[in-house]
Amino acid sequence: MIIYIWSLLILSIVLVGQIFAINGLNVSMPLINILLHVFGGLGIGLFIFALINSKVLKFKSKHLAIVVIVIIVGVIWELIEVYYNVSGDIPGTKLYYINTSKDIINDIIGGLLAVWFLRNKI
Repeated sequence: MIIYIWSLLILSIVLVGQIFAINGLNVSMPLINILLHVFGGLGIGLFIFALINSKVLKFKSKHLAIVVIVIIVGVIWELIEVYYNVSGDIPGTKLYYINTSKDIINDIIGGLLAVWFLRNKI
């Protein structure tokens, strides 16, 4: 149960950050964008782990499932950014692909942090 609370808290912080970043704050201050993606991956990773532990989801490898689902959610998020034209770069340009790749890598780092926290029971 505590993992659900931590994931909800972290994802709530990400939501508030996204609300403030919608006006371009994440573009003008790249560190905010990085932190939002890392914390987003961490929050999603913790939530997926909680679902697996409560037997809602079943996977052979919990850790692999966390990272793969974080990647899928990260890709979906990037598609949403393109749809609503809030990615900060023009889709199809070199800068767009660099930014998108960086964002997904940051999501993965957050997912790996979730795996690390859970393996070390922090």
